[in-house]
Amino acid sequence: MQGLFRRLREPPATGHSLAASARNQRRTSSGVSGRGMEYMCYITHILSSEIIRRQSEGGQRSTTPLPPGGPSSILGGRSGRGERSVSRPQRRTEPAMMRALRNSFKTIFFPVMWFVIITFIGTLFYWGMGTRADSGNPGVLATVGDTRILRSEYAEAYKQQEEFLRRIYGQQADARLFEAMNLRQRVLEDLINRVLILQEAERAGVTVTEGELVAEIKATPVFATDGKFSRERYLELLRANGLTPETFEGQIRQDLLRRKMVELVRGTAKVSEAEARAAFRAAKEQVAVEYVAFPAGGEGRQAAEKFRAGVTAGTPWETAATEAKASVKRTDPFTLGRAVVAVADAEPFSLAAFRLKTGQISPVVEAATASYVLRLLKRHPPDMATYEKERATWHQSLLAQKEQQVLSAWLQHLRTRAAIQINQSAI
Repeated sequence: MQGLFRRLREPPATGHSLAASARNQRRTSSGVSGRGMEYMCYITHILSSEIIRRQSEGGQRSTTPLPPGGPSSILGGRSGRGERSVSRPQRRTEPAMMRALRNSFKTIFFPVMWFVIITFIGTLFYWGMGTRADSGNPGVLATVGDTRILRSEYAEAYKQQEEFLRRIYGQQADARLFEAMNLRQRVLEDLINRVLILQEAERAGVTVTEGELVAEIKATPVFATDGKFSRERYLELLRANGLTPETFEGQIRQDLLRRKMVELVRGTAKVSEAEARAAFRAAKEQVAVEYVAFPAGGEGRQAAEKFRAGVTAGTPWETAATEAKASVKRTDPFTLGRAVVAVADAEPFSLAAFRLKTGQISPVVEAATASYVLRLLKRHPPDMATYEKERATWHQSLLAQKEQQVLSAWLQHLRTRAAIQINQSAI
């Protein structure tokens, strides 16, 4: 143990670790590390989860004698406590860790607001305390194989997500918004996903070294004094919140294990040069069309069909439009998915336009406000010289999309083979 703690004062090893790489990639412009913000949320999550878990196991306080000097820590030494509390009376004073979190949060919240959004969602996805299944326990909300998800864990995760959305949306974050987001089901799905990831990591033999665990805790800002990790502050903050080093470090280890497994899966995604070029062309290519709009509904569709039959047979567009008491309009060049001037139904309109070849007439496009007949006038290919300048950006953007697709497909595969039981009435 003492040898591990000495590593905190030694220069980092030259070997590359996944945890270190992730931290380097998550530096923000304000100088605050992504992992620092992540653990501010994470520590709060662990504290509240631990209290909920203890309450669910029984309201009476019980103690278990520990070895002399208190529980040991992977960071070296003992915590200085002689017994472990399973549950505690509610404190009237604010814990020291919570004060530290609040002060840090005020300092860096606004400069890295965009990062907080991603990080907080990540906490729901990655963090939690699964326990072995017990189908006879009424407090079990769901089971994933032999791991159970407690109703208390779900309630805490849902509460945190509600509070987060209220900080973002203010008074607009009400029951109607949560229902529209299907928040209850989404929180449960995230809890199930994180259990599946941990189970698969264990099955695949993925492990977290003690060095990675030490480095992760050392990088947490709330444990620093004068910019450097302080073992004394670390143990003090854990004691102030009723946590043992074993409990806290066990949760950090699980978080690292899940993130390692996710990175391994995402790492299988690859992007070829041909794929990146095709994505650039699809996003930057422009088309220009002429079209005639008719009223939405049955009569409008019939008029559009009659007009289309006429122009397909060779009647000039202007003549056919005059006979239909309509007018021919032309668009400026536009890209796929962009709004088209004077066209309310931009999505179906642009999709129909990009399916056409030059000079081709579209089928009748029925939309919410009108029925359209289009003819493609010209395609404007993108400037590939611009792609050469932005090549790295396009590769990175497409890779991020493919990584998410690979991860989603992998999770779906895990779900199809896992024994998942959900008590829907308890959600």
